Amino acid sequence: MTSNRFQRQYPRLDAPEGVRVLDEKGQPIGWLEKVSGGGMQIRLTPGLEQPEFKRGARMTVTILEPNGAREKFLIEIRYRESDTIGVRFAGPGGQ
Repeated sequence: MTSNRFQRQYPRLDAPEGVRVLDEKGQPIGWLEKVSGGGMQIRLTPGLEQPEFKRGARMTVTILEPNGAREKFLIEIRYRESDTIGVRFAGPGGQ
């Protein structure tokens, strides 16, 4: 029997390969792994000095597609598990 205790509002989709995530200074922090209408999952780049991703922290990130297209988002950290963070979209366009 499956529990209905937690149900996502939006389905998660695998992100296209090669989509980078940049911090507010334009430095790469990782790769986009999954995305949904409510947020995304980011695999952090190993070996890079990373800011501390604490639950509730907000920051603006830029999604950089392999074709050079860029889009900014204000995000809120929901969780960190090893080299992965889960975030929710906290506002449009990094506002």
